[in-house]
Amino acid sequence: PAPGRPGAAQAVANADGSVTVSWSAPTEGTVTSYVILATRAGQPRIGISPHVADTPYIITHDLLIPGMQYEFQVVGFNHKVAGRVGPRSAPVVVAIPAAPKPPSWQDPPAPAQIELVDTEANPDGTITISWKPLPPGSVTSYVVLSEREGQPRRAISERLALSPTSYTVPAQDLIPGASYKLQVHGVYVNTHGPPSAASAAVVAATPGAAQPDGGAPAPGRPGPAQAVANADGSVTVSWSA
Repeated sequence: PAPGRPGAAQAVANADGSVTVSWSAPTEGTVTSYVILATRAGQPRIGISPHVADTPYIITHDLLIPGMQYEFQVVGFNHKVAGRVGPRSAPVVVAIPAAPKPPSWQDPPAPAQIELVDTEANPDGTITISWKPLPPGSVTSYVVLSEREGQPRRAISERLALSPTSYTVPAQDLIPGASYKLQVHGVYVNTHGPPSAASAAVVAATPGAAQPDGGAPAPGRPGPAQAVANADGSVTVSWSA
């Protein structure tokens, strides 16, 4: 048989945009579950909950429209047989949840300024720069900066590992005969420290050219080697200049 009629629903709007609905059980008949019905202002009544075992029940915010007015009712079931719908609740307005607060965090402290050790132009057209390491735990990577004479400063390396504390700028990133000043700055996660003082100006070498100290240019490539195995177990090697 159909169960009796539940008591009037009591609805409370919660700050998070949900609504808590409670009711009293019917005074007659057997009830195996309840379904909550909702009527939004100007809209037809709908079932808004699954079959629930008992009072109270929270209608979650994702099923409701913030700022809208609703009335709620409850109907009891005896297995699949529905009883009479209970009286409406007083109207309630669904709360508009407050915007979530941003996480409370601060940028990590910037690494200290780095002290350079040496900057050297190499005969193959590269430039090597070295520096003193920062204290462990205060830096996660290093970046090398380059300023060519008459040009703005720019990063000339990717983020570098903590060791070694040196970097050789590839020849393809430099212009032979151009003057450069290099700097290094530390990075802690995404917080950049101040650049080091600029190095003394160094001139990128032209590979194969005579060096400033008067050294001779690099020789050309010899011809293919010719090797002959001798009877005594030795090998004679010859080549063209």
